[in-house]
Amino acid sequence: MKFLSLKILILCILLPPVLYILTLRSIESGFEKRYTKQVEDSYVGDTRPLLDGSLKIQDVIRDNIDRFLENNRLRFWGLAVVVTVTTEKGALVYPAAFDLEEQTAESKDPMVVAAENYQLMRKGLFVHVDVELEHNTLLSNFILGCTIAVFLSILYIHYRSALKKSKDDEAKKAEEIYRLSGLESRYRERLGLLEKERENLKTVIDETKRDLAGVKELADKNEDEMLKEMLELEEQLNENIRLQEQQKRQIDELNEELEKIEKEKPKKEKQRQKNLENLKKRFLALYKNLFFHDRAIRGFDVLEEEMKIKAEEVIHQLNGEPAVVPVKRKIFGKKGMETIFEVIFSYKGRLYFRNTKGGKIEILIIGTKNTQTKDLEFLNNL
Repeated sequence: MKFLSLKILILCILLPPVLYILTLRSIESGFEKRYTKQVEDSYVGDTRPLLDGSLKIQDVIRDNIDRFLENNRLRFWGLAVVVTVTTEKGALVYPAAFDLEEQTAESKDPMVVAAENYQLMRKGLFVHVDVELEHNTLLSNFILGCTIAVFLSILYIHYRSALKKSKDDEAKKAEEIYRLSGLESRYRERLGLLEKERENLKTVIDETKRDLAGVKELADKNEDEMLKEMLELEEQLNENIRLQEQQKRQIDELNEELEKIEKEKPKKEKQRQKNLENLKKRFLALYKNLFFHDRAIRGFDVLEEEMKIKAEEVIHQLNGEPAVVPVKRKIFGKKGMETIFEVIFSYKGRLYFRNTKGGKIEILIIGTKNTQTKDLEFLNNL
């Protein structure tokens, strides 16, 4: 389908894994900052048991961090958290990396324990939290599914838009082909009539020649008249042949025109769309108190130049002094819909507008008497 964008297709294929990876990294970074602050606020706790030597700081840090990790509900969703606590020189405090017997022996003397606790706290402890959101877990799979769903939705919307454009284009082509086919059929009918007339003329000439042989003696007397009649018949025959060739040329020209229309139609449609956009921008720039429906812009574009001038006079009045605009009648829509007003311009022109809640005026349709039936039907369906 020519309206499908290859760039959008490629983006919808390449972006989901990229966005998935970036989302995982963003979540990991956010939780690392959050958990680092929470651990720093709670890993030491109350310092009084540490300073009187009743507890070792390594035990307090271990218990507090283990409790923090056990209370982390997101680990069941696949969020892995690794916490390390080190001294200024890089010695590992948590997780414990020293001999349990030495720990038990030293803990018997509260003064020694208190001194060690004080030294560690004075030199400073450094907390490092490493968060990793593993693949193929509940949370990562949920993020991947959401990412894929978003881009599938974008791809589906783009496909529906391209399908609609394709159908509209095919409908316009079919309409133009039908019109040209009708012209071709009519010309072929006329060509058939000329063929029959040509056969009739040939029959007349043959009969005339046969009669001429039978009345040759009399023909000597009326030779001039007979020759004249034959010349006239030959002229008619030549005229028929000329008309026949002309019809054939017209059919060839129609075929060439049809092929040309098929090739130039996308360019003309694109140019027309660009003209409509420029026209809408001009109206919005000139008339600040008005809104313009797309149907009104298209209707204005197809008007004759003289009618365009009259229509823009009405638009100018609606923008500046709407009270002086001569309203022909009011059209009451469905329940809850604002009243729509009809204005006539240039005798055959019709303009429909309504007042909006913001105090501005919305111009809904600009058309003619010939399009009035369809215009009213459109207004009734608003």
